[in-house]
This record gives sequence, structure tokens and C-alpha cells, in this order.
Amino acid sequence: MKTLIALKKLPIFKDATRFDILETKAEDLIFASLGTSLETVYGVFNLKSRKRSLILAIPDGEYLNLLNKSKIKIDKGHLTIKEPLILVKPGNEGTR
Repeated sequence: MKTLIALKKLPIFKDATRFDILETKAEDLIFASLGTSLETVYGVFNLKSRKRSLILAIPDGEYLNLLNKSKIKIDKGHLTIKEPLILVKPGNEGTR
């Protein structure tokens, strides 16, 4: 809970000008983005807590999971997850 409270205080969460549900192909998965003109934070919410491989429309690169500070690599849109993720490019931790 403390992590979510801390995330809510980041500027991206109060300054966002758009929120988009990007994909809901499966009933137990939500892929969304929250952004400003300067940055975008992606949320991948796996609602069943089962490991799965996904291909998402997200730029390749290394991301930081704001929920647990782990690094996540996206290659050709491929991502394997088990728990929910909130991803941001390192250096843009929602603070601009």
C-alpha cells in the first residue's frame, strides 16, 4: 500500500493529460498508458496472477517497474509477466 501511495504522489499521476486502455484481448489482462506530452507510463495488469508471455505495442528497451523497482526488458514487444507492472523508462520515473 505504501508503494501505491508513493506512486500517486509522482507528478505523472497528477499531471497526466491522457489515459488510454491500449489492449484488453484477454478478460484477465489490462494494458494501459498514462501520459503527458513529455513521458508515458505503461501499466500491465495481469488479473489472474499466472505467468504469461505477451506481445504488446510498447517501444523496445529497458523499463523500470515502479511497483518493485525491478528492471524489465521489452524486445520486439515481448514481455513475460506474472504480477501487475507499472513501467517507465529509466530516468523518467514519473518525476518530470
